[in-house]
Amino acid sequence: RAMTALEAFGIDESLSLAYAATAYIAAQLLNKEETEEVDELFRAMDIDGDGILTKDEIKAGYKDILGRSLSDDEVEVMFDRIDADANGTICYSEFVVATLNSDILHSGDKLRRTFNKADTDGSGAISKTELNGLLSLFETTLD
Repeated sequence: RAMTALEAFGIDESLSLAYAATAYIAAQLLNKEETEEVDELFRAMDIDGDGILTKDEIKAGYKDILGRSLSDDEVEVMFDRIDADANGTICYSEFVVATLNSDILHSGDKLRRTFNKADTDGSGAISKTELNGLLSLFETTLD
């Protein structure tokens, strides 16, 4: 399931704020079982154990895990969608966001809990200060 979501993931690089918010939500939404599944898949694909995935590791992972060979063009499209910082590798947080099942991401109860964690003053709204606190986790802030 995580591998299918990874393949289907898309991100518009002009939406870095949305990406940061999605990464935060992803971290909050995964339960223990889902986190273990994503961790296991990431470790299996991270051949050299350096904590990032290269294009070669993605190609090898697809072949070893799914028995499917990816073309260079398919890998390029995948990286264009997933590599949010455009550094040529996929870090763990980019991988987690890409593997999220849309049903998990849109779960009302989980979204409410995540919102409540971001709404640190309990006002029922997320202020610019609270949002900047959230975004600082991803080395991004609002101007």
